[in-house]
Amino acid sequence: MNTKIEWFLLPITDWPRMEEKLAARAREGWLIRKLWGGFAIYQRIEPVELTFAVAVYPEARIYE
Repeated sequence: MNTKIEWFLLPITDWPRMEEKLAARAREGWLIRKLWGGFAIYQRIEPVELTFAVAVYPEARIYE
């Protein structure tokens, strides 16, 4: 299977934990493709060490 979907229910105020979760998934071989409405969609990759930075956009709505 090359796609994985999971609940992603971390609040935006907990962006350091979001960055670590995304990095952990990359080490497991899953690269984030999209965050949408509480779901994370990942694509299968070779396991790799990546660093993520989460940007906060206060004007954005949950489904954008």
